[in-house]
Amino acid sequence: MAKVADRSGWFLATTIIWLFITSFLLFLSMTNTYTLLPLTLLEIFVSALLAVIYRIKQ
Repeated sequence: MAKVADRSGWFLATTIIWLFITSFLLFLSMTNTYTLLPLTLLEIFVSALLAVIYRIKQ
């Protein structure tokens, strides 16, 4: 049980760090429209990937 809790905590930390990174990158790219679309697509892709990994772990 402790291992499962450990893993979910690590996953939560990774997700929070990812959200901070993407929000920072989106903030940086606000001035440049061309970098906004690939970053948004990347964010959607990685978020979906994290959701799939979370589903598999459960």
